[in-house]
Amino acid sequence: MAHAASDDCAKHLTGAFRRQPPVISHQPSTISDLLVPSAPDPLRVRLDKWLWAARFFKTRALAAEAIDAGRVEVNDERAKRSRLVAAGDSVRIRKPPFEQRVTVRGMSEQRGPASVAATLYEETAESKQAREALARQLKLLGPPIFRDQGKPTKKDRRLIDRWRGRDPS
Repeated sequence: MAHAASDDCAKHLTGAFRRQPPVISHQPSTISDLLVPSAPDPLRVRLDKWLWAARFFKTRALAAEAIDAGRVEVNDERAKRSRLVAAGDSVRIRKPPFEQRVTVRGMSEQRGPASVAATLYEETAESKQAREALARQLKLLGPPIFRDQGKPTKKDRRLIDRWRGRDPS
């Protein structure tokens, strides 16, 4: 028994237990062996990367979150973040209260300057008009009015405590 254990130890030390590389024949066995894996298609890009590169979202994570929440559609269908978009696809992006419909014009996997990002898409005329009209309406409303003026004073807190029935006096 002790002899067998020392043989195993010797095999480990000499490398006899090392995995041997597979034998590769030079003859393809099937048609799929003839096919060479292609590089990623430069004419199609993942939706989350394209939205980030086109500067609709500040980070890819925010783009992915919007896609998962169903706020982005491609060709009027709900899309997954891994969906590949190509030139000519119609993309609908909802970032409340605004909604944009754009047509994909270019591809990029890298985020560049805003001038380059603007060339990646073309917003439809109807979408642009609706967005500008909504922006004008929101501007006419003015800033939101807050009824509360910050944190309550000591006097206000005493009144709140009395109203809640926690009056110490």
